[in-house]
Amino acid sequence: MPVCLGAIYLARIDRVYYGNTRVDAARIAFDDEFLHMEIVGPPERPKIPMARLLEAGAQEALKAWKRKPDKIRY
Repeated sequence: MPVCLGAIYLARIDRVYYGNTRVDAARIAFDDEFLHMEIVGPPERPKIPMARLLEAGAQEALKAWKRKPDKIRY
């Protein structure tokens, strides 16, 4: 569920129905425990190194989106 969680919140849906848990999925080797631990684990120790790049360019992209009159709000 962690990978889908961002999409769920961005879509602003008001209810989620599911039949199996992450433990159930792990039993058949459809295991997302790694993703779960990345999300709920301490942010200072991610398993995949992450580095911020191109900060100025990234900020310009956000500013352009903010100015866009016909944007779709997330």
